[in-house]
Amino acid sequence: MLRALLAGSPLLAGAARRFLWTRHPVAEQYVTRSGAAALAARAMCSSTANHLYDQLLVKEPGTVAATPWHNDTSYWHLSGSMICSIWLAMDIVPKETGVSYVRGSHAWKMRHSITSFSGGGESNYDYGDQSELVSVPDVEAGVASGAENAVCFKSFPCVCVFSQQPVLANDQSSHKQNSSKRVPCRISSSVDRGVRAAPLGYGAG
Repeated sequence: MLRALLAGSPLLAGAARRFLWTRHPVAEQYVTRSGAAALAARAMCSSTANHLYDQLLVKEPGTVAATPWHNDTSYWHLSGSMICSIWLAMDIVPKETGVSYVRGSHAWKMRHSITSFSGGGESNYDYGDQSELVSVPDVEAGVASGAENAVCFKSFPCVCVFSQQPVLANDQSSHKQNSSKRVPCRISSSVDRGVRAAPLGYGAG
């Protein structure tokens, strides 16, 4: 269904585009009527689900910088434990080049200092004072020692991967042979601070 977004679309001109559902009927159908909201609510043991935002991510072959280990909530102006991310793959993504997750890291409730996704040092965005925030731990060392367990899944077109925020994740797929296209959606049931979120029209109760 979402392949209509990719055929000759100007969206491919950028690495990420947000709030597709407000501009593209196909994306709106996915967000509001595909059943993803119901699955997210079920995963959060909630009777409702709200859509925070969606975006199209494209990683082309030969990309120099791998996505560093991070959790998404450290980059957002919100917090909460009832936040679910849904990754929808648009291509076959081998396990060795897919998104990896540190099992159980959502329970750390970590807010870490910001690192650049481009490999060029600091982020171009102003996230305020980072001096009192912790750095992302050395996940590779933790995995090597057995202290941490990183998991990754092979993905197929239209297969969704659900994760609870603030889980630590990365994408080490630099220099791979094929492009990768994914549409992540961020779904919430409740947050600790006020957030303007679009209701998905789903309610189990």
